[in-house]
Amino acid sequence: MTTSDRSAIAWLHRRVGFGLAPGELDRLEELGVDAVVDRLVDPDRHGAAPRRDPWQGLRFSQVPTQGTNYRAESVAAIGAWMDHLSSTGRPTESWLTWFWHNHFPTAVAKVRLAGLMVTQLRLFQRAGSGSFAALLRGVTVDPAMLVWLDGRENTKATPNENYGREVMELFALGVGHYTEADVKACAAALSGWKLAPGATTASRFVPAQHDARPQRLLGRTVTDVDSVVATLVAQPACPVHIAGAFQDAILGTADAGLTADLARRFRASNLSVRTLLRATIEAGLARLDGPPSARPDVVVAPAPWLAAARRATGGTVSRQDGARHLLAAGQIPMNPPNVGGWPGGPAWLSTSTTVARANLAAAIAATTKDSSPVLRAAASGDDARLADLLCRPEGFRRATRNALADARRAGGRPGVAALAVALASPTSRWPDMTDERDLDLSRRSFVGLAAGGALAGAAAWAGLVESAVAAGAEATAAGKVATDRVLVVVQEGGGNDGLNTVVPITGRYHDLRPTLGLADSSLVRLTGETGYGLHPSLKPLAALWGAKQLSIVQGVGYPDNSRSHFQALDSWWSATPGRAATTGWLGRWLDATSTGADPLRAVSIGGGNPALRAARSPSTAIVDPAGFSLAAPPG
Repeated sequence: MTTSDRSAIAWLHRRVGFGLAPGELDRLEELGVDAVVDRLVDPDRHGAAPRRDPWQGLRFSQVPTQGTNYRAESVAAIGAWMDHLSSTGRPTESWLTWFWHNHFPTAVAKVRLAGLMVTQLRLFQRAGSGSFAALLRGVTVDPAMLVWLDGRENTKATPNENYGREVMELFALGVGHYTEADVKACAAALSGWKLAPGATTASRFVPAQHDARPQRLLGRTVTDVDSVVATLVAQPACPVHIAGAFQDAILGTADAGLTADLARRFRASNLSVRTLLRATIEAGLARLDGPPSARPDVVVAPAPWLAAARRATGGTVSRQDGARHLLAAGQIPMNPPNVGGWPGGPAWLSTSTTVARANLAAAIAATTKDSSPVLRAAASGDDARLADLLCRPEGFRRATRNALADARRAGGRPGVAALAVALASPTSRWPDMTDERDLDLSRRSFVGLAAGGALAGAAAWAGLVESAVAAGAEATAAGKVATDRVLVVVQEGGGNDGLNTVVPITGRYHDLRPTLGLADSSLVRLTGETGYGLHPSLKPLAALWGAKQLSIVQGVGYPDNSRSHFQALDSWWSATPGRAATTGWLGRWLDATSTGADPLRAVSIGGGNPALRAARSPSTAIVDPAGFSLAAPPG
């Protein structure tokens, strides 16, 4: 199969853009692939529209005050950005802004002031395709980052190593390319940066709070932000780390040979992001003509998917409803879950994400005008035309075509249900690929959506989850634990001091912790246990211990501790420290004991749990059981 220019241009706008509006693909096809790549990668030199500020005209609080409406300002800032992504005339520049937002993830939940987030995003928009060294320097002293990773708390008297660790582990080098001594040196050299008084959209350097002593970082002497950045970008690991991030985001692959080639070109360009971007795009285009297994394949995240759906249809959704559904899908722009950003890939195929995407697709389809070429194609049954208008000129795969046929038999406003089905697929897969997971919801689920009966069906399904859990509890109460046991795993996220949770009463605990140690007299004693006690806040657990309903495994760890937060999480979820695994420890248990494909055998509340990843056994993930429902578009 040879990829046409039309399919290649559509792929470009799916991967480094936010889709296309009706008619745009026709105009771009006349230019040719090479010219389109030039316009995307270097818009200023190739006739693209002037840059627009998505937040022009919005006013944001400069400093926290008692009267600041943080939520309203955040909703306005996020809504303006989503509006921009769905209409931008510089799609790849906007895509780079989104990419850097996830590479240097910063959350308004902690930063609080939306104006700080907007200042950072403007930095990405302005400098995102230039020098990586300059971008890294800008991020390091960016006001939102100073709040997010506690850089403003980093002083000579009270050093804070948070940013010093993450800039090496996540932003510039990757795990295994620095030591604890490097973290301390980096933090010391970056001390003294504060938010400017009275204007939180600017930062300032305070010499009196800076540790001016020379530090040894990665074999070089550093004293300030400029010498730190110069040292980081000079490391061989830096271009490899950034090239790998681009390859993953654009191609969805982990090809070490390709990463090395991209890194070489990136290094030779003096870390020009534009050069790396073009090289990665060219690699993707070259692979479009390869075998299906080698073609670029990326699951589209919820927010970019929503922007592309709006652009293609002209439909919209209120900012409140959009935020609600995106929250259920697990991706609110400007609010990533942690410093590692959004997980991506299979995480966007969970139950909650699928249902949220279907609800958004239904809302957008319902607001699409009858005059829209997309809705007319959906109503007429012209699947080839519909696929082309949705930036998929290669056509839909069989599972989608079958679902579209069912949807058209369901009645309601012509084309709405079929358009909702067509929009809801999150992947950019090709029609001859053998994997038939276009839609995580079944064909019949979409028929119910079209007929208006999906809400009741989803509510009943959610009730079934509750019934399954309740049945396990009743079975336990009735003494049927031998055959009807329910394993409940409660996972608490965040940092925890294990030695001050289950506390040694004997040994060198107090010698090593003269100030942090808890006094023996404050500990909760456990019946029959003389070596350990519990933190005072865990007193309720003592009764369970006494009733022999609680076991404690103390001091769990793993070898070769890299001090990486995310490598530690991977080890915890997979239970395979030191080697990569695609399944979790609970998922392997499900595979080993499975008697059938029962998606309710394992239910994760609060979103997907990587420990449940299995090779064969499905599980169900629900962000919020109270709000879990599948809405039907108005007929």
